[in-house]
Amino acid sequence: MSEMTRLYDYIMEYSADEQSPFLDKKYVFQYFFPDRPFRDKEKGPIDTLTTDLLSLVKRFLVWLEQRNRGFNEFEETLTLLRFYRKFGMEERFQQSARSLISMLDTQPVRDAAYYQMRLALSEEVYSSNALLSPYEVEMESLNVHYNLNMYFALRKIDYLCAIKTQKQLIGGIGAEPDFMEALNMAVLQFIGSELNQKNIPLQLFSAVLDLNAGSVELEKLRHFKAMLQLHEHQLSEESKKTLNTHLRNFYAWLYSRTGSSEIQHELFDVLKEHLKKGYLYFDGYLHVANLRMLTTHALKLGHSDWIREVLEKHPAEKLCGTKFTSEALDLNWAEYYFYLKNYTKAEQQLVYRPFEHPVLGIHAEILLLKIYFETQSELLDARLNATRQKVRRSKLSPEIKQRHLNFIRLLTRLERLRWQNDSKLLSKFIKEIETTPDVQNREWLIGISEQLSVNSYQ
Repeated sequence: MSEMTRLYDYIMEYSADEQSPFLDKKYVFQYFFPDRPFRDKEKGPIDTLTTDLLSLVKRFLVWLEQRNRGFNEFEETLTLLRFYRKFGMEERFQQSARSLISMLDTQPVRDAAYYQMRLALSEEVYSSNALLSPYEVEMESLNVHYNLNMYFALRKIDYLCAIKTQKQLIGGIGAEPDFMEALNMAVLQFIGSELNQKNIPLQLFSAVLDLNAGSVELEKLRHFKAMLQLHEHQLSEESKKTLNTHLRNFYAWLYSRTGSSEIQHELFDVLKEHLKKGYLYFDGYLHVANLRMLTTHALKLGHSDWIREVLEKHPAEKLCGTKFTSEALDLNWAEYYFYLKNYTKAEQQLVYRPFEHPVLGIHAEILLLKIYFETQSELLDARLNATRQKVRRSKLSPEIKQRHLNFIRLLTRLERLRWQNDSKLLSKFIKEIETTPDVQNREWLIGISEQLSVNSYQ
């Protein structure tokens, strides 16, 4: 057994846990090289070994991706086309080129991947100009430019939609340089031309930009949803996932600002459908952000048995989106036990980790505040102040910060009102919760306030 294999087996024995004392550099060095002195700031044999192992892992990951992706019929024929051009085999070249054109003409999906194939073919045909007439050379030059424009436009609008959504959800993106803005406008003008009105992916991504441009309206959102369903067969799996992610985000954005029960039911129906169709997964793993949305809205609508089944079917090893998948899963279980009013079990499930995205950590803090309120813990006031500071110092967008700060502000007031036994003040407070445009845990705040109001009459 080589030393590299031994090192790999040793790392896996401790589950590649960076926090394990057995994977401390000094400990590993002494285990593999017991007769040599350890020098912390010098490169030693363990550094060489880990570098070689990392290089091998990278090569393996590339090989695995290539094996999973496979080599499709188009790529095989394109490879032969290059061979025929290289050796001047004109008849076979023309025959293979016509075969590829026929293959592409039958494709129902006209997305970026389609035009990337069109571009590769047109470039290959254009490069064979020795086999073409002057007129054919000119026509193939136009084909290259058209396919390049379509490919670029489809990729560009996809990323424009992503940037707009990112600005809306987490902020942190400054204004683009003037030349980039000019390029964006040119692409949008190209997309809006009459020639491209029949390209379904372009029109759907344009609808996303339109929804991002102003305040999201429910009817426009329903129209976008209907468009997605109508043209589903004309979209690649990647485009379906991307566009349906935008659909979920718009529904969640609209619900967070209105608290509408109607919108929430529609959002939950969308989430269930996307779970069934696989849109919430990445390479077979359920993203922790999507699991969080499922848990939150299932419990708000009383589907506790359904979400328990989902959580049981998705252990930590089937999740992605964070290296702390176990703790992210526990956060969902904590929400589940909180819903069941098992506050002790809920608090036990909360394990804090420096999650890559601060929202997960703040969600854990918010849940702890709710547990402290329900159990009348004397730690509530101190925790409210600490969480308020954590939210303010986070790198979230101003809108998301405000959503959490609104909850903390309202919970702080609710804690004071619970001891005043004043039904009129509580009624005014409930109206304030209902009319505040963006509040985390709105339903829970209203439910607690209504219960306190009932108790004040007794």
